[in-house]
Amino acid sequence: MRHLALASCLVALPSFAADPMPPASVRLKVNGAVVENGAKIPGRPGEKLSLEAKVFGARRAWCMEPARYANMGRNTVIQTSGEDGLSFTTGPGFNGVWKLQSETAAWYGQLGGDTVASPKGNTATVTVPAKPGTWSLQVKAAATWHYDRYSQGNHVEQVEKNEAEGNYTLVVEQAEGTWFSSANITASGSQDDDVRFRLQSLQQRFDLISQQVLDGQFALAEQNVAGLGETLGTIKNRLEQLKKEKPGFACTITFIGSPVDKGMKRIAALKTLAEQWKRMHLLVSGNGQDINKMLLNTQMVFSNNILKSVVKNYLDWGSGIPGVGDFFGSVPVNLQALLIPANVMDWYGNAEEDASILKNQALAIKRMSELRDFYQQRAAQFVEESRKIHADLDKNKPITALDAKARGLLSGSGFAKWRP
Repeated sequence: MRHLALASCLVALPSFAADPMPPASVRLKVNGAVVENGAKIPGRPGEKLSLEAKVFGARRAWCMEPARYANMGRNTVIQTSGEDGLSFTTGPGFNGVWKLQSETAAWYGQLGGDTVASPKGNTATVTVPAKPGTWSLQVKAAATWHYDRYSQGNHVEQVEKNEAEGNYTLVVEQAEGTWFSSANITASGSQDDDVRFRLQSLQQRFDLISQQVLDGQFALAEQNVAGLGETLGTIKNRLEQLKKEKPGFACTITFIGSPVDKGMKRIAALKTLAEQWKRMHLLVSGNGQDINKMLLNTQMVFSNNILKSVVKNYLDWGSGIPGVGDFFGSVPVNLQALLIPANVMDWYGNAEEDASILKNQALAIKRMSELRDFYQQRAAQFVEESRKIHADLDKNKPITALDAKARGLLSGSGFAKWRP
């Protein structure tokens, strides 16, 4: 296997025996919970399940547990290790870096028409079929890794792809007595075709409101939230009529969530973005000033600690930024613009692995100047970007009132249970 390439680099050094890398396998998350290969996944008719598939074992295991799986010589020093990569040195002039390049998944089985997959990623959403029973779900996942090896002025690159398959069974369960189930509604007990029709219409209105809110059509969403109240009223009247006409008639209806849930999550992401932007402005302004002082000091000797002082705080800050998927629509700023230039990051990463790189004073000054320019550009764009974020927040202010009204109607229907 390709991991032997690394072993060959260390063969001249006294080494400790390593366990063979475990075979690649799929780790599937369903609504955030890990399920084992071959597992049965319970689902409620109409429920939406969020899926994420990753390849574990193979190179990822090697990166996560190098002490167990890598043939490490006595001079080997692990710099960083984790799910997404590993870096190490084996003495002056040699260092290696493994990085996760991409992770994808393809979904197969009997749920093709009910599965919406991310086009280039490893996630998908499944709408549980309305018909109770069992359904096969298969995923083929791939993780692509990139290896950089630097030794005595030479640079060697390698790409490795780990693939694995997982097979699961979706078990569509219908709670005893449940005769209606959709993404946001369940009904059990005594049945009635008229009530069923009204609940179907109610779910359609849920979906319509959700999309209108995300599309910024707040006037139409408000009309449909009002219509939600009217529909609830007709269902309540129908249930009261049935109780009079049919002694013993008992129907339990439960509402799950609000039609404005996605809109509220978008607002939460925008608020987080606004707060993070304030922190970013302080960071980039401070880092830019610090680098400027370094460049003015002609006696400055660059070191890894100096680099970290003006890089790591920014990288740590970036980990708290919401992802594109958290906005359920457009993002008011270009998140790609937050990335430190690739040539600076490559130099920074290489210098962490081989401190001798910093002895090239001319290159260090060039890269630090580029980093300073990047921070200054970030600071210069802060006002306009912050304006866009707050403008989006202001534009979406009606969502909060819509959500409160919808939740109030659902929780106060007088005939149904409600849970977030």
